[in-house]
Amino acid sequence: MATLAICTLLTMYSCLPTSPLSKLNYLSNWLIVNNMTTEQLTPVNDFCTYHRIEYTVITTFHDAGLLELNTIDQVSYIPVYELPRLERMIRLHTDLGINTEGVEAITHLLERIDIMQQEMQLLKNRLKSYE
Repeated sequence: MATLAICTLLTMYSCLPTSPLSKLNYLSNWLIVNNMTTEQLTPVNDFCTYHRIEYTVITTFHDAGLLELNTIDQVSYIPVYELPRLERMIRLHTDLGINTEGVEAITHLLERIDIMQQEMQLLKNRLKSYE
């Protein structure tokens, strides 16, 4: 089983993004999804009911590449690690009236800020080791 996972990871590695942080995030997300149980997934219908939104909002975000959905037995699920990000997108869309393209741009910029903050923290830690 582990050998198969490693071989699959090596095969996938050739088509990964070029940024080291992006590669790490991609691989960790792949491992999470492939080891995921239904307790780690939220049904889309339940999410829509709780947040009082249309199902099409979720599918629009998914079609735009903003959201990852898993389908098991013809039921769509949202991975739990996507929930905070999705809730932020829902607030931008419903509360502020921002369209899908705007949500996509804002999400992209927020992700870039997070990556830059992680890199800054890494550099600060390296700098502290020289002091």
